[in-house]
Amino acid sequence: MLNNVRIDTWFPKSIYVVEKFNVEKIDLYEKQIKKLKINKKRNNYIEVDTSHQVESLHDKEIFKELFEDIKIHVDVYLKNLGYNESIIKQTNFIESWYNISKPGDYLIKHIHPNSIISGAYYLKSNKDDFITFFNSDDMTLQPTNYNSLSYEYCNYECTAGKLLLFKSNLNHSTNRQKGKEKIVISFNVNIK
Repeated sequence: MLNNVRIDTWFPKSIYVVEKFNVEKIDLYEKQIKKLKINKKRNNYIEVDTSHQVESLHDKEIFKELFEDIKIHVDVYLKNLGYNESIIKQTNFIESWYNISKPGDYLIKHIHPNSIISGAYYLKSNKDDFITFFNSDDMTLQPTNYNSLSYEYCNYECTAGKLLLFKSNLNHSTNRQKGKEKIVISFNVNIK
């Protein structure tokens, strides 16, 4: 009765992870962010101090080398996703910003529209900081025992020196901050 049965897995979600990325320069980047005279903002959806949509970090000379190094990984990820060289050569950073989180801060579930790859580079974090990625917004009956065919989310620790790249339409959020301070540089990449 159960002969000739299989379960195919389709439509995977992926997250490109680089541990200990540019760790020798983390202190420099943190100091530079704290020196910037960018007006930070908050609203009902962004519960962190952020420079998002105020001024892009990738345009600043002090961060030029960092974004060149990140772009190498963006290109590798795009190639692994199946994009050809002519498309990869046309991609560039369209936005980049920093978030500084204090105790109680968080980011609600969201995506990054108008881009193909998004990322986060952690400069400072606490042991309880994590980012959550969501499979989908599924309204079906939840299974009793989640497994690789039914999981709904995954967490990544926000450790200093970690670079995460993901497709921009992947829903994600951050937990309510328990530790003192978290600093992350985030960015979006698209075709020129």
